[in-house]
Amino acid sequence: MPKHNPRVILVIGLALFALYFGAGNLIFPVMLGAEAGNSLTPAMIGLIFTAVVLPVLSLLALATASGGITGIASRIGKIPGLLFTSVIFLSTGMLYAIPRVATVSFEMAVKPVLTLINKPMADSVVTVPLYMLFFLTLATILTIRPGKMTQVIGGWLTPALLALLTILIIGVIWVQPVVNVEPAGDFATAPLASGLVQGYFTMDAIASLVFGAIVIDAFRRRGYTNDQQIFGGVALSGVVAGLALALVYVGLAEVGQRAVIEGETNGAQVLANAATAIFGSYGQVLFGFIVLLACLTTTVGLLSASVKYFSQLIPHVSETQVLVVHLLVSYILANLGLSAILGFVAPLNQLIYPVVIAIVVVTLLEAFFDFPFNWSYRTTAGLAASVALFEALWSTQFAVFAGFRDWLDYLPAGPLHLPWIAPALVGLAVGVFVDHRLSKREA
Repeated sequence: MPKHNPRVILVIGLALFALYFGAGNLIFPVMLGAEAGNSLTPAMIGLIFTAVVLPVLSLLALATASGGITGIASRIGKIPGLLFTSVIFLSTGMLYAIPRVATVSFEMAVKPVLTLINKPMADSVVTVPLYMLFFLTLATILTIRPGKMTQVIGGWLTPALLALLTILIIGVIWVQPVVNVEPAGDFATAPLASGLVQGYFTMDAIASLVFGAIVIDAFRRRGYTNDQQIFGGVALSGVVAGLALALVYVGLAEVGQRAVIEGETNGAQVLANAATAIFGSYGQVLFGFIVLLACLTTTVGLLSASVKYFSQLIPHVSETQVLVVHLLVSYILANLGLSAILGFVAPLNQLIYPVVIAIVVVTLLEAFFDFPFNWSYRTTAGLAASVALFEALWSTQFAVFAGFRDWLDYLPAGPLHLPWIAPALVGLAVGVFVDHRLSKREA
């Protein structure tokens, strides 16, 4: 049984950072810095808790469970667990996240640079299809060699991404002074809670369940066979990824404090403007490479995890066939545009995420009790899902669901769009009580 190799931990930890760090993670901290003003510290504490600590805890919960995400999800029931995991991998895979990330990489990274070089090419109808073919082909090349994937991402792509981020962050901090602005919106009255909500909407706890299998497989490929040692390796790599995320988030928030433009609500534009102001036209290229690397590494992780899951779910279909289906669907959606599917999947994620958090919390709590949890999973996740369903329906913006907002806001944390928390805690208390009584009866 091998000891923990610091280089292995570092490489896998950096790979995990890159899997988490997509385009959204690049933008959220910038806007938090721009909007929080002099309330940045409590806002950052909130962001780091829900965007760093919670995903790492989710990863640890996955590492404790036999059967991975399927094993965890089955605790709410076999059929509900199967539906739950399938929806997660569809929404984080070919039906939403992969085509969305591919599209974002073109709009934020490639098109602005092409516009500087050759505007007719940037506006050509063939440019997007050709780019999507290139992007997904590159992602596929990294995906089909899982043994090399974490090494390439953690050993090469992530250091390049961190180096470019460091250049951008230090450049802005060195040149631009802090713009003293009053906190905007909810940051003025509840900066900690606002930071918590901002981090919550990165939804990286879902990413932990999706990417967890990749991380565990990476350790197994390096000779980790003992469950306890795999857990230790996952924990240490999670700490590496978490520290890297926290440092980058703080740096990007500082950029937001210095590059804030009155009336600007687009974090990507704030960051692109800051890069151009410091480095001229090269700043746009720098920003483009950062976005491209962030999107590519995240896409590789999402594609690899989703293909692996559906290959195991449908064993008579080969992994290559599943990969081809993912690529075709992602390519078509990325070229057609995502406005329709965004309107469907975004509310779906509002329903899924509370259930993920509920299951993760119960999984971690179970380790501190001397009796097994059964009903605790079902009551906590069930009540979380029941309330989150109304939040998800309201978020569709259909007029028929508009009235849900009034009674959702009566619940604790309802105005923060987290009305499911209090019912989930009630479900947890009831479930633990029932499980304790049942364990006494069986003893």
